[in-house]
Amino acid sequence: MRSRYTAYTQADMDYIARTMRGAASEHFDAESAHKWAKRSRWIKLEVLHASMDGQKGFVEFRAHYSLANKLYVLHEISEFHLDQGEWYYIDGQTPPVDSAKKTISAGRNEPCPCGSGKKFKKCCGK
Repeated sequence: MRSRYTAYTQADMDYIARTMRGAASEHFDAESAHKWAKRSRWIKLEVLHASMDGQKGFVEFRAHYSLANKLYVLHEISEFHLDQGEWYYIDGQTPPVDSAKKTISAGRNEPCPCGSGKKFKKCCGK
C-alpha cells in the first residue's frame, strides 16, 4: 500500500497498473491518473488501520495532498489480494460518515496542516 502511495507521488502509473487486479485495473485510466498525480503535491500518508485474513488484506488510510493551492484528504479502505507472494489492489471503499475527499481550509498565514511548522503559504500553499 505504501509503495502505491509512493508511486503516485512519483506519477509512476506503470507501477500502479502492475499492482492492480480485477475491476480496479479494468477501470483504470493511466493518462488521467498521471495528469492528476503530476499536478498534485503529495504531503503525507496516514495508515489508520491494516488487517489481513488469509489471502485478503484491508488498509484504511488518508492521503493528504494539495492541488491548485487547496488541501485535500483522500480517505479510503483499500482491499488487496495476495497472489504468488505479491499484493494487488482490488478495490477501494469510502468509509461511512467521513467523506472520501475533502478540502481542508488553511489561511495563508496559518500553520501548514502537513505538520512542517511552516506557514501554509511557505509550504503546501505554494
